[in-house]
Amino acid sequence: SLLLVGIFINNKFSGKGFGTKLLQLTSEKALKYFNAGEIVAQIKKENIPSIKAFAKANYLIERETIINGSNAIEMIYRKR
Repeated sequence: SLLLVGIFINNKFSGKGFGTKLLQLTSEKALKYFNAGEIVAQIKKENIPSIKAFAKANYLIERETIINGSNAIEMIYRKR
């Protein structure tokens, strides 16, 4: 099974590494807790800070896609 993840960081805290740290601390635990094989993030292509945060948290770009009419990047975190 897989999990779908999304995060929102208030603009006044943006760019301080909170999103990356949140993903690093919770991703592996979520896989174990929910007995899932992977976590999927669907991020708007223009949201470069979010893409960078997920990449720093070991999410890999899987493919480009369209979600609700917007270009998006699908990133995957898999069990280590």
